[in-house]
Amino acid sequence: MQSVFLSINQVEQGSYEFWTPFNNEEIKEVFKWQLSEAKKPGFLIENTYILSDKALIKLEAGSKVPVSTVNIQWKLIEPFVEEKDDITRYGFSLGHQNASHDFYVKNKEELDLWLDKLSYVGILTDLEDDYELEIVLGRGAYSKVFLGKHRKDCKKYAIKSIDKLEIKGSQENYEALIKEIKIMRKLNHPNIIKLHKIYEDEDHVHLVLDYAKGEDLYTRVLMKDNFTERDVAKLSQKLLCVLDYLNSQNIVHRDIKLENILMDSYENDYDFKLADFGLATEASGDLKLRCGTPGYIAPEILRRQPYGTKSDLFSVGIIMYILLSGKMPFYSESVKDILVKNTECIINFNDHVWKYVSKDAINLIKRLTDPNPENRIPPEEAVGHRWFCKKLKSISFRSRSLKSRSQEINRERGDFQVECVKIKTRILPNNFVPIKKARLQRLIKGKVY
Repeated sequence: MQSVFLSINQVEQGSYEFWTPFNNEEIKEVFKWQLSEAKKPGFLIENTYILSDKALIKLEAGSKVPVSTVNIQWKLIEPFVEEKDDITRYGFSLGHQNASHDFYVKNKEELDLWLDKLSYVGILTDLEDDYELEIVLGRGAYSKVFLGKHRKDCKKYAIKSIDKLEIKGSQENYEALIKEIKIMRKLNHPNIIKLHKIYEDEDHVHLVLDYAKGEDLYTRVLMKDNFTERDVAKLSQKLLCVLDYLNSQNIVHRDIKLENILMDSYENDYDFKLADFGLATEASGDLKLRCGTPGYIAPEILRRQPYGTKSDLFSVGIIMYILLSGKMPFYSESVKDILVKNTECIINFNDHVWKYVSKDAINLIKRLTDPNPENRIPPEEAVGHRWFCKKLKSISFRSRSLKSRSQEINRERGDFQVECVKIKTRILPNNFVPIKKARLQRLIKGKVY
């Protein structure tokens, strides 16, 4: 099999030798156990090895001193069984094609143990041995997302299968895949879709991801009459905590929108997982690429100004606006007009629906969507905003009962369904991509990824 990860493995390995000298880097130990290597046919030498979150490290014989290391993040992991002269040997190979290296263990139980630990670090090759693919949850330009069930514990996952022909045929697609994997491997947060394992076969790369039980927030909005201000506060605070975490990891999402917030419960409207890190990037220096979804994009991006992590705060403010009013602030029938309004960034709170939203909520939206990113409230400050302090203490509304506010928003429901136009735009070139309207008369049934 020709792996799409061969070139990135060679770049990050930095050497044609399998083992490289250990350079006293910090070790984040995952597992420590014995392995054997074949120094010559039929002769195995056992040693102790440490598996870290990135590498396999060999210790000096009879001591605890690391002497050699190999980065295995992009290496294929392939188990094998050898039988010769009534002797059965279990082991696995690490690497690509002729540059692989064999390791042996004492029995099948040890092999299963090593494979389980390695599966969270390297690239596996036997998806269907581990998972049963049940139904298609969604489709992309060159990928499908399946509902997968683990064959041992029956736990469910979303498995994103990416066509290798599209990766090999496009340097842009290849670089986007590598960047997405690198970023998702760094992330570990309860409200972010987690990348558990990666598999590769002849035709596809498979990403094993968290499975969110509910639909996306866009679909939830279409299905509900309204959201209570308390639920919007709970969701918004969690989303701001996610941004605070991403900031700590120096990552900008760049495409936070209703469709990328996957609801994780049918019992409430605030448990979710943030998904789709296809446009995410590390915030190293000032960013310049114009990308995102019209209507959610921070104005500095559209004005071709350098931007950073505060661009995501703007998108959260837009989501709050939609959930509390049932309207999109930059609505239009054409993408071009949406982008013009998005760039001008004039957000209107004059509609009568805002009379029934607390002033503290409006204040937070204004601070998150300030056209000047320098004036936007940072996430670590926003999570303690007085709106959260007041709203999450009591379920009562300031001046109107839940029933009367629900009736008011129900009267706005028709306007909302007309205005909630689904746009799926990624990189923004000089010629804007035509708008893609959702079929709003049909509620999406089943799980949506």
